[in-house]
Amino acid sequence: MKTQQTKLYILSIIIGLWAMFNGVFPAAASVIPPDVSDWLVVYDPAGNIIGEVWCTEEDEAQNPGQAFLITDTTLADPAKLGYATVLVEPGTNQVSDIFGVAWFEENPENYYLAFFDGESFNLQDLIDLNPNIILKPEDSPNGWYDATYYLLPALQAQGYTAAFYSDPEPVPIPTALWLVGAGLLPFLKLRKKRG
Repeated sequence: MKTQQTKLYILSIIIGLWAMFNGVFPAAASVIPPDVSDWLVVYDPAGNIIGEVWCTEEDEAQNPGQAFLITDTTLADPAKLGYATVLVEPGTNQVSDIFGVAWFEENPENYYLAFFDGESFNLQDLIDLNPNIILKPEDSPNGWYDATYYLLPALQAQGYTAAFYSDPEPVPIPTALWLVGAGLLPFLKLRKKRG
């Protein structure tokens, strides 16, 4: 009987570790800055963050329409200027967020990965101004949107990726952690009995 229990505990540890290390839950969820409203992030091929910018609801309220940009100008693909992704709240024409490549007259040779709080923008005005925008419903369950399209093609070919998070929800402690903990508890109890 004790052998079967031990096997069950070991199995729960293995399943828990497998779930944690095989992407059962989004890896980025564990590193989303606190109180973040929107977050644009670039990952190297190993999954390390090499560029990011984020804001809170308060930042957006105090600076409506402001661009939040990753200042590293070696990431953005200039050919994607004008092809911004516009997130629209489902069932409405209300713009939630805009992300893509930005350019500013003060530094015309520089292109940036950037996002804007879209609430100060009118959807029809955006469409009239630039018919190349990419409209998407803001309906991702965890707030994640792929932004790799906006990276330089050479970076994409090397395995770099980018993501935009719109109002991400914190991920609760995964079941995997519970399984690991449940598997370890009996071993801690056995150790106390022997000690």
